Amino acid sequence: EKEYVRVVVVTTMSDFEKSICGCFGDSTICITTCCCPCVQFGRNMEAVTDENEGLLWMVLPIALYATAWSIGCPCLVTLMPIFCCVARGQIRNKFGIEGNPCSDCCCVFWCDWVPSCLCSFWCCGIYVTVCQEANEIKFRTSG
Repeated sequence: EKEYVRVVVVTTMSDFEKSICGCFGDSTICITTCCCPCVQFGRNMEAVTDENEGLLWMVLPIALYATAWSIGCPCLVTLMPIFCCVARGQIRNKFGIEGNPCSDCCCVFWCDWVPSCLCSFWCCGIYVTVCQEANEIKFRTSG
């Protein structure tokens, strides 16, 4: 008579280890995100997707901004939060972080988009979620 052993693997979802207010934790990430948010955004996506896809994610926002301003239609820039929400979801999925698309969008909207619009930083914004995600990726992939 054969005995079978049942193995149950329980995975628990975690929360972001790095705070949304922890932008200054890594000065390199902070400066890159502040001065070149599209570059840091691309690096974040490169860490959770295929390398070529990461490059696409970096070029996409730059192309969006360039197109918006060259054709005189800054309203196209409003598409950027959608990319940020999708990216945040991919980062959450890769590292098993709790959340949902609604929480991703709320975080991007209230922490990035509203302050950026209020401060008139249309092209370089205050991307604290991109900074948080970069710190999180560094934390979870180092060591």
